Amino acid sequence: MNQGPSLLAGSTSATACAEHAYVFTYTPTGEETEGYTFLVIEASDVAGNRTDATREMSFDFSPPELTLIAFNPPNVREGMTATLLLTANEPLAGSLDDLLAPPDLRWVNDDFSLPLLHASGRTEFGWEYKWPIQGTPNGTYSIEFVILEDVVGNTQTITVSDLDAAQVTKAPDLTVDSLVPEVLSFELSTTHLSAQEGFNTLEISFSVSEAIAQSTLEDQNPLVTLGGAPLDLEEACDETEGTYNCSVTISGQEPEGLSLVQVQVQDLAGNYGYASQPLIIDFTAPSLLSAQLSPESAKLGDEVVLSLTFDEALESTPALLSDLPFEAIADSQYSYSFVVGKDPDVDLSAGPYNFDVTITDAVGNSHTISIFGESSDGGVGAGLQIDAIAPSLTPPVVNADRFSLNDGHNEISR
Repeated sequence: MNQGPSLLAGSTSATACAEHAYVFTYTPTGEETEGYTFLVIEASDVAGNRTDATREMSFDFSPPELTLIAFNPPNVREGMTATLLLTANEPLAGSLDDLLAPPDLRWVNDDFSLPLLHASGRTEFGWEYKWPIQGTPNGTYSIEFVILEDVVGNTQTITVSDLDAAQVTKAPDLTVDSLVPEVLSFELSTTHLSAQEGFNTLEISFSVSEAIAQSTLEDQNPLVTLGGAPLDLEEACDETEGTYNCSVTISGQEPEGLSLVQVQVQDLAGNYGYASQPLIIDFTAPSLLSAQLSPESAKLGDEVVLSLTFDEALESTPALLSDLPFEAIADSQYSYSFVVGKDPDVDLSAGPYNFDVTITDAVGNSHTISIFGESSDGGVGAGLQIDAIAPSLTPPVVNADRFSLNDGHNEISR
């Protein structure tokens, strides 16, 4: 190396560990812009040849926030199992296989706490807790606060009562009552909806284990809610021989994200029964996270592969509209290829080449973006360069056509 490689990312220090090997150290100050950024390393050898490498990384200085804290169901009786779901807005600390260190829960009343509430599962963004109702005293068990930690050590103690119910799905109170009616055969026609035609209708069906109290205008019974908003029982639901069927059309005005469909019933004695199921409402078209071309500089006969990564599963392999005849690679997720010069009718001299892709998710949200090119959505990766012209030489000019060892005929020159 001419000098050690240079790191283009703020104030750094570099140490040569061995020949041609370097270690860079960077300590964030908290003044950096949060979110994704790029780490770029440039280097040159003693002959002046230069190269660079790029690595995507991110800065995160914000503590995690709760997006869901809910007992499901919020009312239980002897023999049931209470389930508590916690979901955050970002990945939480710990391995997905390790259930020994869940977020710490504190209770409003120590006499009504659930010391045996244990973690039974987790995802990247959330935790699930279970509690068997066996000899549990009747009463209401309320969570006071939760301590969350994200994957880079940011922590926060969240007071549940301070959470805005319009922003966070919350049901932090568990009521134990051994004599409650049950909601049976609770089914949703789908768990993923959008405002797109064909994906905007939800059918809800359920029955009740016993006779229920008369419904009134002030207290609907049963009470069916979507994301906390009650359905009009007379307009949205029909009842036939104890089975209720409700229909909801998503308008696009509902809160986007994880929601709950909940059914509440009240029996003749005043005991309430509940059931709920999660539902995802999605109005956002999928986004392109990355696009990689290999190789980025191609010649005749090279196979060029374009690999795309998206932020959610798509309905199908997206259609790629390009100046070049890329074709989807069989059995790959979202990869395409073409061979330079395979089709002699393709104009390879019209670079830079445009790549547009139409992306549609599982519930019909769709848009078309430019991967590389001049549009505002472009620039997620380097463009493609193609050199399909072989070099040419002009015939050499010499001083004669025939030569020998004799003087006057034994020297070849131009």
